[in-house]
Amino acid sequence: MSDRVKVVVFPNSLSSWRVMIALEEVGCIYSVETVDLFQWEHLMPEHLRLSPHGTVPVLVTLQGEPLLGEKLLQAVHEMGDGRAMVKLFPDGELSSNVLKFLRKLDDLNIGVLTFGLAFHIQQTSLLRFPFDKEEFFEQSSNYILNRTEKLMDAAEMIRGENPEISAGLRHLAEQHQENLPNYLEAEGYDNILKTFHKVLDFFEDELGRDGRSGRWLGGSLVSIADITLGLYLHRLWQLGLEGEYYQEGVRPHLAVFYESIRTRPAFAKITGWKENAGERRIMSSEDDLVQSARWGLGAAAVLGGLYLVKKMLKK
Repeated sequence: MSDRVKVVVFPNSLSSWRVMIALEEVGCIYSVETVDLFQWEHLMPEHLRLSPHGTVPVLVTLQGEPLLGEKLLQAVHEMGDGRAMVKLFPDGELSSNVLKFLRKLDDLNIGVLTFGLAFHIQQTSLLRFPFDKEEFFEQSSNYILNRTEKLMDAAEMIRGENPEISAGLRHLAEQHQENLPNYLEAEGYDNILKTFHKVLDFFEDELGRDGRSGRWLGGSLVSIADITLGLYLHRLWQLGLEGEYYQEGVRPHLAVFYESIRTRPAFAKITGWKENAGERRIMSSEDDLVQSARWGLGAAAVLGGLYLVKKMLKK
């Protein structure tokens, strides 16, 4: 049995970063194991036994129990020794506020915003690490276009061992196929962008509200809601969208909030934004349109096959 908890992550994913930042903030010693979603490692049987839907991150306790979602975050909260200047889930009324803020942030589909940009690259003019690497969006488009098929393959592979996991994966495949227009079609992606504006308006108003107590959403100490909001703003910065969403006077309270959270040692360490300064300018709209068109051929095929895939999923 290991003498430290283990966290299973996909590098550079916000949900993985959130857990690692939280572990750093509460002063917990942990080990890291990575799975590569682009290589479909999360759909291998050994990972599905930890996470039935193939999701990351997963926290494996000292007793070997895998924890996901809110149970994972609560477990990290309980690992704090009380000396850190952070309280992931505050007490009393502040606790209910933090949960409310988390639910609000759940309305934002950060995965669609990130991976969908591969099909709508004209939405930005600057990409920062790791999105400055051209192969990232090639990997992203491949992941989005082939995820339904890979989920179905994984469901069939594990059906004999665990029919319940198999059924869950097939359901995920159907959900992903139905959600594809949000990634691939201009109208669907624009609706995702509008949702970000609406939710960020809420937090701009909250941070500027008269009578607020403390500088953070959780009061005087950083909460899990603060870490989550900070990471979402960081993703917008990575995608070169910060000017549209909170910088340059657009949402000044959010701009100040982001500068405060990103300079915290745990946030800077896990995101690596100080060390990884790579960026790529999107110079040629013509080249971008050619690239988008190439990916769009696969996108059209996927969308065109939606009816057939649904029939297969329901067999």
